[in-house]
Amino acid sequence: MYVGVEPPKPKAEVILVAENSPIKTVADLKGHKVAFQKGSSSHNLLLRALRQAGLKFTDIQPTYLTPADARAAFQQGNVDAWAIWDPYYSAALLQGGVRVLKDGTDLNQTGSFYLAARPYAEKNGAFIQGVLATFSEADALTRSQREQSIALLAKTMGLPAPVIASYLDHRPPTTIKPVNAEVAALQQQTADLFYENRLVPKKVDIRQRIWQPTQLEGKQL
Repeated sequence: MYVGVEPPKPKAEVILVAENSPIKTVADLKGHKVAFQKGSSSHNLLLRALRQAGLKFTDIQPTYLTPADARAAFQQGNVDAWAIWDPYYSAALLQGGVRVLKDGTDLNQTGSFYLAARPYAEKNGAFIQGVLATFSEADALTRSQREQSIALLAKTMGLPAPVIASYLDHRPPTTIKPVNAEVAALQQQTADLFYENRLVPKKVDIRQRIWQPTQLEGKQL
């Protein structure tokens, strides 16, 4: 079940091309190889961007790769574009030689979701709420204690400090909230888009998968 959602991060997910690439618009991707991880948020970004540009998924040559493998293929020129999220995006950007073809600014995407199994959510609502509140507090610390946060995340994630700084710059303030009707409708669009492109075997009703803690627990948490 969807137990929480972060605000959208439209600047933290992009389609990259080489700096000297002749590809100038999403429409120019027609017939070209695009690397991304199948079923990921970047897959969603790509599908939405193609649709906005008047293209079908079949108009491109999809290359399904993990972020690490996609980065290698992109750097070696084996693919023409790369749909990817942070911090891989920030790492590629700071390394240089890349250009952002499209980000998620006008693609009406949702933010990241937090999930829990239905039986667990029904029995542990207060704990889930506490965990999500702690995550929100931790995000606030990345702003109030930025330098310490960059140092800690760089050590934990094994990435250079400038990459972490860029990664944080792409993130809006993140307060995790329950999934409301508006967010559910946006996620339904994603589910429908994935169904249309045969990424899920049957239609999904997102409304049936939204956690409502006050209803399940019978009290306000």
